This record gives sequence, C-alpha cells and structure tokens, in this order.
Amino acid sequence: MELPVRKKIRLDGFDYSSCGTYFVTICTTKRYALLWEEASIGQIEPPLSQMGKIIETAIQQIPGHYDAIEIDKYCIMPDHVHLIVIIRPSEQTPCAIDPAAQRATSAMLLNVIGSMKRWVSRQLGYSIWQKSFYEKIIRNSVEMDEVRQYIQDNPQKYANSLLD
Repeated sequence: MELPVRKKIRLDGFDYSSCGTYFVTICTTKRYALLWEEASIGQIEPPLSQMGKIIETAIQQIPGHYDAIEIDKYCIMPDHVHLIVIIRPSEQTPCAIDPAAQRATSAMLLNVIGSMKRWVSRQLGYSIWQKSFYEKIIRNSVEMDEVRQYIQDNPQKYANSLLD
C-alpha cells in the first residue's frame, strides 16, 4: 500500500534564509470553525471565541519574543488565521551570506509559527491546528498592498458569503 505524498508547499529556488515578508495562513484541524463565537457568524465584526482570543494574544506577543519579527497585519477567521510576518535584520538574524546566519533566518518563520501554535495548544490543553501552514512570499509593495487588503476584507467577504 502506497502512502499519500504530502504536497510541497515551499517555493523552489527561493532563498528562505533571506529576510523578507510572508503572508501566512494557519488552519484549524479539519477546518473546524472554532475561532469566532458561533452565534456571531454572519456578523460584520464577529466577536472572537475564547480560542480566538487566546490566538490573538499569541499573535500580539510574537514581536516581544523575536526582535527580528514584525506582525504587520492579521485577521482571525472562524477556521483559520492570516498574518503578514516581516523578518528584519537583527543581531540574531543578520540575513547575511554567513552560513550560520542563513540557518538562523531560514528557521525563523518556522520557529515563530511553531512556537505560536504550541503556546496556543498549551493554553487550551490540546491542539486545534493542522500540521503545517501555508506561506506566500510577498515580493513587492503591490503584493503587500493586495495582501493587506485581502486580510482587511476577508471577514466581511466571509460574512457576505453566508448571506448568499
């Protein structure tokens, strides 16, 4: 019996050891809608569930744990989270040609997202997350503006889709 092959989610040829800006999406297990108050789905500004509030706290705490990380924008949807994560040069992540610096930076995004997911899981007493996460490299200001707008509009679009 052949096991299913996991889909490759990293971009071939991209230097993940470089500083950069990433659009990250993290999903709940089986896309269960756990992060908004159930009765509020369909509202324009739905309140977060207790789980959603814990996730928001975790997101807001990320820059305090990593001097090279900035969370530019985020939104918490019923079954997933969107973030714009910026990795900047710092003493810990110089984003240089030095192989040691490259290893530190390439692991940074994985560490940040992994640590956030683990912290949330510890707060809840169990994991609500899918194993991996999706990230897209934001390469220029046009893409950055598009992703920011997508994050801004996503809750409203979701609410509208429930009314259709």
